[in-house]
Amino acid sequence: MSPMTICLSHISALQALREARSKGCRPKEAGKRIPKSTSIREIEALVAKADFLRALPPEGKVSILVSSQSSRSKSTKTVTHVCANNAVATIALAKPRGIFIPNLGFLFVQLAQCTPFLTLIEIGYELCGSYTILPDESTFVQCEPATNHNHLAKEIRALRGMRGRGISTRALQFVADNSASPMETKLTMFLCLKRTMGGYGLPFPKLNFPIEPTSAARKAAHKQRYVLDLYWPKRKIDVEYDSDSYHASSEGIASDAQRRNALQLMGITVITVTRGQLYNAASFDRTARTIATSIGVRLPKTSQRWISQKQMLRYALLKNETKPSEKGIRHNTTG
Repeated sequence: MSPMTICLSHISALQALREARSKGCRPKEAGKRIPKSTSIREIEALVAKADFLRALPPEGKVSILVSSQSSRSKSTKTVTHVCANNAVATIALAKPRGIFIPNLGFLFVQLAQCTPFLTLIEIGYELCGSYTILPDESTFVQCEPATNHNHLAKEIRALRGMRGRGISTRALQFVADNSASPMETKLTMFLCLKRTMGGYGLPFPKLNFPIEPTSAARKAAHKQRYVLDLYWPKRKIDVEYDSDSYHASSEGIASDAQRRNALQLMGITVITVTRGQLYNAASFDRTARTIATSIGVRLPKTSQRWISQKQMLRYALLKNETKPSEKGIRHNTTG
């Protein structure tokens, strides 16, 4: 029996990519075109082998990509999408053998057709970052980046006329490379999304920026290299996101103090953002304004409209607050 040649689509493709990345498999260009058709028997065999595809929206169906209208599957287990651009590159996943997904630019545009705008931005960070969310969305794991901002933008530019291209292009302007966790992504979005979207409109930092210590700094902390979470090089401002677990321990506190002292010897100012600060609107506002002042950005006075927009963003990203009224709020993503 020949190996399956199935190209997944939309959310199914994203889940397959997450599964592969979570197991240390880096996607690779396959050089194949989208299959002309996929048999129902192949689809059922695929679902039987791939646990992560058994409960996907819509209605638990698997999204499949084919190259012709006449090849749309009538299986009750699939939603079939026709790819107008048969030349789009595909990416091979290691297991199960024979599963493909479209190139990541094409996939990102597909997701723009069915994903909320802020979620699409988060997915962009995930694709360009060193983490992936597990298919069941329970947690995340570290892995190699699947792509980078420039490569993703190049692939999207080539998809002229494809529905969702404009939205994906706008979303990508708010994505930065090298985020190491979903919380770093959310912190960057809070700080750098435009104020009309509920953010603070700060310039984008370098994420997880590696820096070699000076000899004095190396003696202070005995480190050969530091990786700075959110770093603004011109102002030498490093914003560190601290989770509650490690950094609250005596070992973590001592390590953080050594690191801070070493960076200060290099002229770098460290500002810490804790999980508690991030989840407290008033506390985070004070911290964000401190960061803005430190990097030379003058923020306007808080207006009721901006407060409402920030509440909407916090609800979308953190889901820990009562959903505010959307009346009179417009998330302007252009410009």
